[in-house]
Amino acid sequence: MVTKLTPFYRVLDKNKEGYTLFIDKEEERVYKSIHSPSNQVVFWVLFFLTIIVLRRFVSFHIPIENTLVLIAFIIVEAFIGVVLGRLIYKYYYNNVTEVFYSPETIETYIERGKKSLKIELGVAIGLFIVYIISIALFVYDKWLIWNVLSLFLISILSITLCALPIHRFKLYQKRNDS
Repeated sequence: MVTKLTPFYRVLDKNKEGYTLFIDKEEERVYKSIHSPSNQVVFWVLFFLTIIVLRRFVSFHIPIENTLVLIAFIIVEAFIGVVLGRLIYKYYYNNVTEVFYSPETIETYIERGKKSLKIELGVAIGLFIVYIISIALFVYDKWLIWNVLSLFLISILSITLCALPIHRFKLYQKRNDS
């Protein structure tokens, strides 16, 4: 259901319950998804496992000499990263319920969401630039760490871009025109 909904306002505060507001582009209904609290234990276990695995492969280089194979490898990796990012996004917003706000309240949230759009666009552009740099470094050196970093970055970029659909820009533009 999240795919046909457009996120337009998000609360990410450590002291408050985080949530995201969505608007249904066909029916003009508003939905709310409460963010599940992050599990710190799982985060730290995965963090240390990642550090251990990366230390084991610190000097591992992927022996790809053929340019076409290298390009195919990067394309497949990008595809996997994008699919992984979209799956994480859908999993994160799996509990969506309809909410009923007054039109004035919805307009207020849309205005607040418009302000955060610039930050989200900046983050997406920054992630893209760092992703391109990590791919370039991987192509140059073929070091596994650059490859893992690029896979991580494309997944995060995919999650970020899921929150920036075209309809969100049209929603804000429609508010500017009126």
